[in-house]
Amino acid sequence: MSSKIESQPNAQLNYPAPTRIIQSRSQYQPCHINVPDLERPVPGISLGREYYSFFRAVPTADKTFEIIAKLSNMGENTVITKVPKAYIIWVLEPQGSLCQK
Repeated sequence: MSSKIESQPNAQLNYPAPTRIIQSRSQYQPCHINVPDLERPVPGISLGREYYSFFRAVPTADKTFEIIAKLSNMGENTVITKVPKAYIIWVLEPQGSLCQK
């Protein structure tokens, strides 16, 4: 049996991209990452073999989820982490790599 996805490989899906909420700092590694279209490394986090660049710090949960909804609808995979005074939004960098200092 063939699925629609398999039978229409070029069809675009209109599903929101996933967002991960990271509860503990032990679940990710802060770092700097290289992004192909930028000259300098940017602040980021590493989750296994995936790299996410810093997008924005937001003071409230409501505003954070509003921004995440927009990014997700644009197809951006995101991660949310929490620091004492803000929620931090990170965006997946599929071509990103760890910055070697």
